Amino acid sequence: MKQRLAILIPVIAIFAALAYFLRPSGYCDSAFDKYGLELPVCPDGNLRQVLAVDGRMLKRGGDGEVEVTLRARYTTGKADEALNVNVLDFSTELFLVDESNKETKLTPKDKWKKLENSKVATLILPKVHDGDYILRTKVTSKIGVETLDMKLPLYSPAKIHVLTDRPLYEPGNQVQFRALVLKATDLSPMDHRSGVWIVRSPSGEVLLEEKAPAKEWGIVSGDFPLADDAEEGSWTVLWRSGDAESSSSFTVKPFVLPRFRVDTTSEKSYYQAGESPVLSGAVLYASGAPVADAKLEITWSASGNWPPPNDWIAGEGLPKSAVSADNGQFSLTLPMVPKDLRGQVTLNAYISAIDPAGDRVQASASVLLSEDAIMVSAVTEFNDQLVENTNNRVYLRVTSPTGAPLSGAKINIKRAWASGDEGISAELDAEGVTRIQFDPGRPVNMVIPPMPVRKSLRPAPGASTLNGLQDIVSGGQAGLSDVVAAESWLGSLKSCSRWVRSGSQTANVSFRVAPTGTISSVTTYASPLNDCIASAVRKKRMPQGKDRLYSASFAIQAAELPVLNASLTTAMSTPDSLQVLLTQAADNARPCLSTSFSGSVPWALFWRTNADSKKVELSWMRDTGNERSMPAGLDRCILTSLKTLALPEPASANSIGLVRYSMSQPRTRGESLAPQATIMQGYEMRVSATMGDEELGSTTFRMLPGQVPNLRLRATPVLAQAGSVVELAFFRGPDYQGDLPKTIQWSHEGASDDIELEKKKKDWSYKLPEDAKGWYEFSAGGARALVFVRDEDELGLELTSGQKSYRPGEMAKIQIRTKIAGKGAKAAVAGECTLQWR
Repeated sequence: MKQRLAILIPVIAIFAALAYFLRPSGYCDSAFDKYGLELPVCPDGNLRQVLAVDGRMLKRGGDGEVEVTLRARYTTGKADEALNVNVLDFSTELFLVDESNKETKLTPKDKWKKLENSKVATLILPKVHDGDYILRTKVTSKIGVETLDMKLPLYSPAKIHVLTDRPLYEPGNQVQFRALVLKATDLSPMDHRSGVWIVRSPSGEVLLEEKAPAKEWGIVSGDFPLADDAEEGSWTVLWRSGDAESSSSFTVKPFVLPRFRVDTTSEKSYYQAGESPVLSGAVLYASGAPVADAKLEITWSASGNWPPPNDWIAGEGLPKSAVSADNGQFSLTLPMVPKDLRGQVTLNAYISAIDPAGDRVQASASVLLSEDAIMVSAVTEFNDQLVENTNNRVYLRVTSPTGAPLSGAKINIKRAWASGDEGISAELDAEGVTRIQFDPGRPVNMVIPPMPVRKSLRPAPGASTLNGLQDIVSGGQAGLSDVVAAESWLGSLKSCSRWVRSGSQTANVSFRVAPTGTISSVTTYASPLNDCIASAVRKKRMPQGKDRLYSASFAIQAAELPVLNASLTTAMSTPDSLQVLLTQAADNARPCLSTSFSGSVPWALFWRTNADSKKVELSWMRDTGNERSMPAGLDRCILTSLKTLALPEPASANSIGLVRYSMSQPRTRGESLAPQATIMQGYEMRVSATMGDEELGSTTFRMLPGQVPNLRLRATPVLAQAGSVVELAFFRGPDYQGDLPKTIQWSHEGASDDIELEKKKKDWSYKLPEDAKGWYEFSAGGARALVFVRDEDELGLELTSGQKSYRPGEMAKIQIRTKIAGKGAKAAVAGECTLQWR
């Protein structure tokens, strides 16, 4: 052994000496000896390492690459430039650092690979919660140790909803806000996701910016104290997490107790077709005394797919005014709901009450109209669709039109297309939900009735309106007498409507009014419509007064006149602007066109232009293939409109061609297309509900045909108790191939594990923990199932007042106590409380 070492040591020394003496010449020996770097000139001073890390492709639970580049910077002698050299001999350590600065060491999947100037390794990030992380890279070389922290935000796509505890605050109040963050993929809560609360004042100043991670169920709460002199207006509170954010607005305004108020109620929670809704209320002083002879001004709006009759909103169909009686009460009777009511629509009333002293308060009320007395929604395992010739599991929820569940009601579901179907009977639970299983058979043609079409309340054909008359000198609006004078011109502007083919167009003219009322210096933009309006204005007068300079805007409605279209064909080059001139001439001819002819005009108009001439020669010629006769007077009408036709500039060359005309008649006023029913394939079900001997109503709901997925996973029960057993079963689709998955993964609040499946079994079970609560997810082979475990600790709420009675002007205090399982516990409380003094 000693003899071998005696031989080996001299050999190694010889090779080392050869490597040293055979190294490239012209390099710094000290840098090579100390750092192993081949530098052409020895550095002046110490080398400084510069570390660069690229980890853009990193992701949780999947392969990603991290690239590390190390360079040494140095200078030489008295040089002013910084030199760089790549360092390839170094070791690397990687760490994932969370927001609490806790380090988790990361081990690459494979060994580091050397590239030309860097090292690359495959890295799998652990499945951590969403948040702002840091990828910490530590490298060690002969130069020394260098560390670099790279921001690594890890966020899944999310949907966020932000709300405040109320919409209106006074300066000095405490603003409470809350956000709910859900996965964008399945809308399940995202616990422990990092985020930031931001509060902005109406002027845009950021007054709060603090970190606030989401807690259990994806809920994050915050608060902000308003200063006593807080800025009035609309404030914004925002919760931002990664690229996702959501905001909510609230108003800050000092509270001024109104002298009186308006209370309104609808006599019924909803109304159906054929009923006349009644909205009653009272106008009361703050003391509770009635306000007699208060004037009420009511405006209305409607929300929903069904269009109410035109005169309801824009006309006099709905009550627009009322007066309170001596006892302060009033009643608004609405017209009978039409028989063509479809679905649901809400009528919103905005009430403005004015007492005899002239004070005004605002109030609002709503009236719900519903086609049916019950509402049904359905959820299935197949994307809320039904699969033909398959036993479908369907969850139904039945409510009243207001959304209240019909707890304990009995329902019957029938196939609407099968007259002899006895239906399926079921009973609703406390939430108005029941589960049924049935085979719907093959889909049928469903006829969905159309929404009614209301006649448009458009202005009369050819009518004109004055949009505005502005005083250019003062910058304000013209005086009332001048506006009245301008509106008196509208009837004489009807002839200008020939230049409007459809809808309405705006014409603007400016003019000067002399003290005598004479109009002069009328100017406008160049167009046939504007020129027509300007020509009419020149002939008008205004009341006597001072010298004025006005700008007027008129809206001109299309006239119910035939429309003539001109199509230009040329054998050679077409003169510029000829097509425009022909179109303008066709519009000018509209008043004399035949009202009984439509289609192509059987004669074509021959045209000819000569070089260096503005004249256009015109004559009729028979159009080949059109055997119809020329309507009486049509040729003369068209030629009359072309009498003054001339090019604005001389033609550059000789040219000939044809003009072919076609006519269309306007739709008769009030005429509308008949509504068409929608026909589609699916399943139409008829649901009726009863409570004891009382018929609660019936409705129709429709479902589309679906397909069986390749693999489904069913968990039973869906609503489970802690400590109970969940039965799991696979259902293969007709196109499924291969073996079933060997494991089922369960996950709950960030924790997960695999359930090993025994061979030759069709069903498996999973025992929930004794302290289980919330959502449990089971997934395998792309299929998933959800189970919800109810919290056995019941939440209770207790309200008590500070004293039994209060006098007007006193501040009422209400104590709220929340209990869980009968014991006091901290909880968030949201609600509404109305105090009425008598």
